[in-house]
Amino acid sequence: MFGEYLSTETAAKAFLLTGDISEAPSLDYHLTQLAIGLKQPTYFVLGNHDYYKGSFQKTKEVASAFPLWLDHGEVHGLTERVALVGNEGWYDAEFGDPMIPQFGMTDWKDIEDLAKLPGVPFGMRRISTVNGKRVREVVLDKAARQRVIDVCRKRAQEFAEKARAPLLSALAAFERVIFATHYPPFEGSTWHEGNLSDDMWKPWFSSKAMGEMLLEVADAHPARKILVLCGHTHSSGIYSPRENLRVLTGESVYGSPDLAGILDITDEGIAVGMNLRKAWTLLPVF
Repeated sequence: MFGEYLSTETAAKAFLLTGDISEAPSLDYHLTQLAIGLKQPTYFVLGNHDYYKGSFQKTKEVASAFPLWLDHGEVHGLTERVALVGNEGWYDAEFGDPMIPQFGMTDWKDIEDLAKLPGVPFGMRRISTVNGKRVREVVLDKAARQRVIDVCRKRAQEFAEKARAPLLSALAAFERVIFATHYPPFEGSTWHEGNLSDDMWKPWFSSKAMGEMLLEVADAHPARKILVLCGHTHSSGIYSPRENLRVLTGESVYGSPDLAGILDITDEGIAVGMNLRKAWTLLPVF
């Protein structure tokens, strides 16, 4: 069992999962087995994969049964000066070009709420004849793609606003706050295959709404520090949009679950041992 493996590999007093834990039909089973195997508090947010073969509402109901689901909105004190809060967020297609026809997300066909939208948001291959020559092209139903974008933007805004209150509560009582989310909240944190994402991937790899909320809160509390932990893009990187706001994007590999990083949390500060571009690196964060 993966949870038992991790519990023997580290002396961690708690674990944090930033999404893409399972798929909807097996989410309850995998969360339960992880909790049993890890034998320590296991905090989590959901990712887009956790909704596959299910719906937004039904998957939310499954997650709601677990008290350490961070979207409950509770502030979890880890030490006298450090707290943990979180919210999964959602990508909002605000960065890059969301109308590139060659791109498509599995989400759009495997999540019920997106699959039922009218039209086909994927680009369709077409062969036509131009001046007697056969031409291959990819055409896009822009109205169908826009329907997906509209749902995603609404969802991203709702999550960002929901995340604000617990983050503010944590900052009122703690000097340092760890904020867990799934989607990188800034263009500068959308690491993919060792580099920042291009305009084709950025729309679906980031949540501008969450980033704007984090900037507002960080700017209003310059004496407090916020460490954002996210994933989704499968590559690791560090981004600091403010002196008191740092984003660590964790690395992951399909079919090979492993630790993305280890946090050493004390009242004096937070240090991270992080799998950074295939090499473990020790980083003093705050």
